[in-house]
Amino acid sequence: MERRGGRYRTQLLVQSAERPRLQRFLAGWSLALRALPRAKGLRWSLDVDPQDMH
Repeated sequence: MERRGGRYRTQLLVQSAERPRLQRFLAGWSLALRALPRAKGLRWSLDVDPQDMH
């Protein structure tokens, strides 16, 4: 896990050969993440079609 700007960061790449299937998965996953209890200092973001992977 890389540390940048005083925070630990990691990335998870999710790919699919079928874009609609990937979008359904991400929609459900996003809802599940929002339902989790908030942890102090923990942030997450979802970037569809990221330009920079580091």
